Amino acid sequence: RKKQYTFMIIGIVLAMVFSSGVLFFASCLNSSMDEMMKSAFGIQDAIMLNADEDVIKEAKEENLITDYGFAHIVGFAYTDEKGKNNGTSVAYLDDKAKELSYISFIEGGYPETGNEIALEKAALSRLGIDAKIGDTLTLSVLTQNGSELMSDPVEKSYKLVGIAKNKRSNLMNSYGYNNNAIPAAFVKQGTQTEIGGKESLFCYFNCNSGLNNFYEQ
Repeated sequence: RKKQYTFMIIGIVLAMVFSSGVLFFASCLNSSMDEMMKSAFGIQDAIMLNADEDVIKEAKEENLITDYGFAHIVGFAYTDEKGKNNGTSVAYLDDKAKELSYISFIEGGYPETGNEIALEKAALSRLGIDAKIGDTLTLSVLTQNGSELMSDPVEKSYKLVGIAKNKRSNLMNSYGYNNNAIPAAFVKQGTQTEIGGKESLFCYFNCNSGLNNFYEQ
């Protein structure tokens, strides 16, 4: 009987260890999947192009949304006149937008001075740029003017300080926005448009009671 009890206790212990291992594995898998989703899409519920700041603030006051952040689009950058569709919107993110967009960097980080830029890896490829951190990039930039772009490009030189993981293509496929809507190039916080331009707001936000209720309101 002592042997039987011993084997029974060993069996119980092994079962407990196995169960704990399964739970731990499931927890790790769930955490990994959650991190992958955040990395691919961000932690916002939705995004809005050409957002109206007053409308967003009112929605927050009415408790339709819980939090929000803005990408301030200041222009559109490209390298080849014939291949403008390979360009990208240029923006700076406020602190909340950085949190919600959950942009992560392969190398470097966000710009800290006015002559610096960070781009998603895919954006560099589309622009035909083979560059590493510290290199100088020369881009043609169309100034943002509200929901439109001004027609005359300005040539600008930037120091590449960050290469971000690809996110724009995931958001495009998920939300259905066109190629130019979602920024994949980032400049220093507070960057102004060129004279005569007006920034456009791209909003990342979380809803309090579902997207349908938000858009109905």
